[in-house]
Amino acid sequence: MYYYINGDIYEGQFRNGIKNGKGFYQYANGDTYNGNFENNLKHGHGTMEFITGDKYVGQWENGYFHGNGEYSFNGSTKIRG
Repeated sequence: MYYYINGDIYEGQFRNGIKNGKGFYQYANGDTYNGNFENNLKHGHGTMEFITGDKYVGQWENGYFHGNGEYSFNGSTKIRG
């Protein structure tokens, strides 16, 4: 487990000292990401849960939502695409 100075926590795979592979990231504000990383960025399939209750499950590319996924707003309205 890796603890950042700002309060973030990462538990998962590293390659050459950077996040690569499967991992779990908890932000200091309470948001969480569980999924794949590549070159320290969210990349591949993953789930992001926000403290607001919003949730995204789907594909990521270079740290951004990309491709197929589903975003739900506080557990109710869902957007798929």
